[in-house]
Amino acid sequence: MEAGNYSITIPMQDMNKKIRVTQTVARRGESDKEEVTVKGVPAPKPSINEMDTDDTRLTGRGVPNSKVYVRIPGRVERHVDVDGNGDWYLDTGLLNGGQEIIVHQELPRKLNSEEAKINVKQLPALGVPRIDYVDSSHDRVWGWADPGATVDVHVHGVKHENVVADGSGRWNLHIGQERGNARIEVRQMKTGRPWSDMAVSNVVQLPALGNPSIDQMNTAQDHIYGWANAWATVKVHVHGVFIRDIGTDASGRWWTHLGFERGNTTVEAQQRVVGRPWSRMVKNGSTTITTNATAKHKSNNNLS
Repeated sequence: MEAGNYSITIPMQDMNKKIRVTQTVARRGESDKEEVTVKGVPAPKPSINEMDTDDTRLTGRGVPNSKVYVRIPGRVERHVDVDGNGDWYLDTGLLNGGQEIIVHQELPRKLNSEEAKINVKQLPALGVPRIDYVDSSHDRVWGWADPGATVDVHVHGVKHENVVADGSGRWNLHIGQERGNARIEVRQMKTGRPWSDMAVSNVVQLPALGNPSIDQMNTAQDHIYGWANAWATVKVHVHGVFIRDIGTDASGRWWTHLGFERGNTTVEAQQRVVGRPWSRMVKNGSTTITTNATAKHKSNNNLS
């Protein structure tokens, strides 16, 4: 008897279901049973779009109206719905560079799909930020960074609070007044990126001002007068003994009460402003109280 081919249309079967077939031939009866097992067909492999350390949402494609399963080592496996267009997403939050993501798809009556894998791309650090010129009269440091970047400031190795650069990249921070050569170090970062290298600058020490002048004084006066830079502090000594600090006005004029002094009393003065050291206290910045009744007020024109 020649073998022949046959086909039968049957409903879709589940995987691993056994199907038994026999045939009956006239005057021969029924044959032995032939058994086959329904083999599973893998579901289509889903796709994953690239993701970097600045991203917080994972996206990809799969079979429309199905589910994909997302596994990130160290986290609970999640399943998400694929929409009617075949798109799916999962909000993951920020992930570390190099983190592995594994996705597969499961469909009814099909084997699990092959796994799709990606590694989160680590974005590089930003460039080094800039520090503006700063000298010993400044109590605030300014600079430039990437807009929206977090700026980390260290002075003499001591960390100050972080600041955020504005929309133009401008940043500033109050650090108090520092002496010359104070080392300022600044770095920047953005979410998903490591810290940049440090930018380094040193505070410029401003030189001392010129010496203040002291008006001539005689024993009939109980006040002493002089000239210095505007808004300076003048330190007054009598016979080498500190008397007091005096602030000058907008014109640079200063004065203080000494009481009546004997003749030949030596008065010395020195001055400074914020961010500068004291000027020298030298003899040509001194006056000797005389018994001469004439007092002259003289301006020193070389104060700065």
